[in-house]
Amino acid sequence: MLELLKNPRFWIVLVLLGTLVFAAVMVQALPADLDLDGESESESDSEWEPDDLGTPAEQGQRYLGAGDPVAAAQAFSRAIQDDPEDVDLYYLRGLAYYEAQNYPAALADLARVVEAYPDNATYHAVRGQVALDAALYPLAAESMSAAITLQPANPQHFFIRGQAYFGTGDWDAAARDFSECIVLAPNNAECYFWRAKTYAALPDPDYDSAGADVSQAIEIVPDEVRYWRWRGELAYHNGDYTAALNDFERVIQFEPQNPNTYYWKGRAYEQLGQPEEAKAAFAFGVQIEDGDAAYHFRRAFDNVRGPGVVLAHYARAIALDPTNATYIAARGTFYREQRQYDFAIADLTRAIELDPDQPAYY
Repeated sequence: MLELLKNPRFWIVLVLLGTLVFAAVMVQALPADLDLDGESESESDSEWEPDDLGTPAEQGQRYLGAGDPVAAAQAFSRAIQDDPEDVDLYYLRGLAYYEAQNYPAALADLARVVEAYPDNATYHAVRGQVALDAALYPLAAESMSAAITLQPANPQHFFIRGQAYFGTGDWDAAARDFSECIVLAPNNAECYFWRAKTYAALPDPDYDSAGADVSQAIEIVPDEVRYWRWRGELAYHNGDYTAALNDFERVIQFEPQNPNTYYWKGRAYEQLGQPEEAKAAFAFGVQIEDGDAAYHFRRAFDNVRGPGVVLAHYARAIALDPTNATYIAARGTFYREQRQYDFAIADLTRAIELDPDQPAYY
């Protein structure tokens, strides 16, 4: 269960694998709990062509197994033309659309499936996961609530609904769901991680509780770099810059070529009053990935060491992303603060041309 919750898309892949067990015949009904113990046919790619498998439904299942969800959806559409009342075909096509990241089409098919099978928790949960990935958070929460009603002891349902509430900004509801996930799956690091993110997102952030949750996640999965990075950032925001540095050093052991870690390391050194160490960290980060426009923008936006360095980073960020109105307007604002009004007007005018609906640029 830990792996399922750690990777929310994984269980949908299991559903896809379940369909391959029955590749030779059309599945008449898909139960909530699929038997994945069977053996699928072992054929090399050179031994079969999906279009040679006979029925469009069988072709679609093979296309899914071959990693071609677009062709699978087309095959299932042909099957639906032959039998438009077979709801299971809409479910299979919905899965194919989901794998192809065509979320509106997937949700349309899954809505029909849920209407036909209102008491199937799996179908509600699949719909909730698709809605979550499509950033349709209210629909995701609604779908997962239906799944929870049918399967109230499934921690995965609470985990996904918690993410949906997080997306809507309902921090209290999100925290409750992640807490319930922890009760049902106490060894699941992702539940602690997401509750930590929720605590940190509160209007009055609770960095202490967030840090405790991430520490618990690290204890469960000590080699997950996201947890170390997040705990370091939490420590930074909580004013514990030494602890932040320790965590960023651990992140660097995992990912020595990630420039963002050196950026945070540099900021921590600045707060500790160690400008030379900060400068070295920032410089090393730039050497690693000089082409990252966002990195240079962050360096410029946060830099306090002098206008020359700030403008150099703004110039690099804009050169790498010349139509980014945010970068250009930020440099214009900086020019205005430096009383270089001609340059400020030029940049802000360009930002308005790129994004005329942004009132802050006027």
